[in-house]
Amino acid sequence: MKSRRTIRHFYLSHESPITSIKIFQQFSGFDSASEEVIKDNENVSILKKDVNCLVCSAFEPTVVYCNIFKNNGFSVQNQLILPFSTDFDHVNCASVDDFNLDGKTEIILGTFGQRLLYYEWELNNTDPKNGQFILKFQRSLPGPVFCISPALDLIGEGPLSLAVLTSRGLHIFQHDTYCLIKEIHHRLDNHSPLILNL
Repeated sequence: MKSRRTIRHFYLSHESPITSIKIFQQFSGFDSASEEVIKDNENVSILKKDVNCLVCSAFEPTVVYCNIFKNNGFSVQNQLILPFSTDFDHVNCASVDDFNLDGKTEIILGTFGQRLLYYEWELNNTDPKNGQFILKFQRSLPGPVFCISPALDLIGEGPLSLAVLTSRGLHIFQHDTYCLIKEIHHRLDNHSPLILNL
């Protein structure tokens, strides 16, 4: 049996309490990562992939540290600040997943100010390898948001749902089935792949 060991150690300091941390890959999940070992230093190949870290803190903007293994950890140079993430009191929680089924990761933040903030990745027109997260929409809820689930198939029918816990109860958000079927037909007509993380 292989033993577990630390292969990298990073240090991060923020001026306020950290409320949530999520590790993710922007365009493909960890499932597709190769398990082969690099012979010279015995680090798994995941270290060669673009691994990002989302850090939410109580009184500072939420940031994404991009390519933490390639850029040697957390620094201002590889930091993307999520716009408007401090405008609705502090961020309590976050969820990172492909919520709109486009093959790219989206970020949803839950705030004490009773808001869900939804961010999508947008490529930079001048440099296709770079981009930023843009606030696409926000939704008001009846109470402060305490927890957001990853995308889940809660009812066993395929479309993914999102469970959000607020001080007023549990709220379930689901894709509109009609819109989902319309999107599938559109992608089949255009021969565009529909990527589902099952």
